[in-house]
Amino acid sequence: MLDDVPLNVTHALDVAPSVAPGLACRAVEVRGRGVGPLAALEKLLRLEVCDALPELAFVRATYANVGPRPLPITRLIPQRWQLAARAGAPPLWSFQGGSEQAREEAVLPLTPGVERANAMGVMAATGRGGGLPLVAIWSHDAGTMFGLAETTPRVLALPVKVDARAQTAVSITLDPEQTLAPGASFSTPLLFVGAFSGDYYDAIRAWIAALTRRGLVLPNPSTGAYEPSWCGWGFGPEVTPRQMTGALPAVARLGFKWATLDEGLLSNTGDGEPRADFGLAGIRGVLRAYHARGLRVQLWWLPLAVEDGAQRPRRQRRVARVVREHPEWLILDVSGRPAHAFGGYALLCPAVAEVRDYHVRLTRRFLGEWGFDGLKIDKVFTVPRCYNPLHKHRTPAEPVERMGEVFRAIYDTAHAIRPQAVVQICPCASLPNLAWLPFMDQSVTADPEGPAQVRWRTKVLKAIYGPRAPVSADHVELTATRSQAERELTYGSDFGTALGVGAVPGSRFVWPPAPGFEDVALTPEREAHFKRWLDLYRKLRLAEGEFRNLYVQGFDTPEAYAIEKDGRLYYAFFADAAQPTFKGTVELRGLRPRQAYRVRDYDREQDLGTVTGPTAQLNVTFARRLLLAATPQ
Repeated sequence: MLDDVPLNVTHALDVAPSVAPGLACRAVEVRGRGVGPLAALEKLLRLEVCDALPELAFVRATYANVGPRPLPITRLIPQRWQLAARAGAPPLWSFQGGSEQAREEAVLPLTPGVERANAMGVMAATGRGGGLPLVAIWSHDAGTMFGLAETTPRVLALPVKVDARAQTAVSITLDPEQTLAPGASFSTPLLFVGAFSGDYYDAIRAWIAALTRRGLVLPNPSTGAYEPSWCGWGFGPEVTPRQMTGALPAVARLGFKWATLDEGLLSNTGDGEPRADFGLAGIRGVLRAYHARGLRVQLWWLPLAVEDGAQRPRRQRRVARVVREHPEWLILDVSGRPAHAFGGYALLCPAVAEVRDYHVRLTRRFLGEWGFDGLKIDKVFTVPRCYNPLHKHRTPAEPVERMGEVFRAIYDTAHAIRPQAVVQICPCASLPNLAWLPFMDQSVTADPEGPAQVRWRTKVLKAIYGPRAPVSADHVELTATRSQAERELTYGSDFGTALGVGAVPGSRFVWPPAPGFEDVALTPEREAHFKRWLDLYRKLRLAEGEFRNLYVQGFDTPEAYAIEKDGRLYYAFFADAAQPTFKGTVELRGLRPRQAYRVRDYDREQDLGTVTGPTAQLNVTFARRLLLAATPQ
């Protein structure tokens, strides 16, 4: 059913505001009645604006069955918009928060043929899903945004489609899957429409400000979240204690402060037990060695996922003990069988209290009994609807909305045991999920494909968590990849991208070099390169600086970023991948008026002269990137 209910706007009524306690807001309600097949449907639309959130207007619609017979509600479209760039202007650009495909571009121009479903909340057919329920569209001068104003996920979609004339259709779509009895009603979640200037960073900041006013509490990160991290994933899932301790001298001399025992240490997914050939003695030996050198260690973990014996290609699986003992905890699909997630795992239902308690016990085991200092939680997306009758869900979507409760329990337990723990959550090659945004110390660019994805994902995460937030740039090797047979080779070394946008660098190198690990081997040449950049990161610590969004993505050329720290402004300019050499003018924005600054290329160690604020221009030629520091004189 489409929402085509006409509204009687001439009879709008002032009503009490409700967006958030303590906010100065104004609200109106208008009513309408359907026609034809929708004659039994009455719609009440509530519109609210708040002084403290001037960019947004909040909208909620309630649909009531005023007829004598049951009325099925299969699909609602409470908002629809048609947008287009001015004639002769460049294409509009967009941020689309869906999380359905791996390594999908979320920041892209709206050229003819672009079409995205942007399904939010519930698990997609790919096993991914969740996402950030927001679509933002902008030109150089102004933008508009649409999305969800609730602090926990809801199942909805924000489809975007660009036709052959470059006109963009955007809507908010709900599938309530309900039948309204006579006299019954259904209300949408709180939605919003808004306006902003700038680009997606400014739109996300405005959205997060609204969610914060409505009760979303984002964490203050541990200081350790700003330290570079090395990960044992370079050795693969069969990593051994000898490999982990053998790499330690190189890890320590390069100055890493964190290390990760990655996927493969835990034996059967869901049970939280070490692999037999690694063993608890091997874990304690690795931790003892790393702690003795002043490093802290994270454990890789995949919460909620469990083995239920389902067979998958190239992998032997056995039923997890937790499934044998508590099959009633599983999420079941509409046919009554276990629902499967990314990787073919079954899932425990996060809305079940005993499931949350189980994850608390595992967290205590990992950090309290075994001695890990933090957690790298990986491959976390969302969950599907649950039809398990034993759970007595309010609706099948209840686990989607309550998924964050498990991650809150993990986060709180980890910090109760180790106050300086770093809990990282990685939505492997996707955008994060609103459900668990508040429950991690360090966000991550999540298996990016190349340096451009490191940049825009860092900017998204800085917009969410704040301009000084620690964002892991993930393994530097991911800045250059290629496929070979069924393996992805990763051999990148572009630390400049991470430093330039204020991210925290990391690596998964293998040392000593060994056969089979050539793409990630730390050769003497690579070690010298790594050391130079890691030393530069520690010297500048730009991740602790204030990210300043002074350039409009898609419209300012070259692509540019700015960070303010200790009175200096640091700029990063990046050439287009299709034209890796840039020759022309770059603009230094955000300088203090009439203040002189000395400009230095801190990558190539070259002085570029003196400029005066508030804006300065430089004629430059550079390949790939240009990193500048402007110091007041």
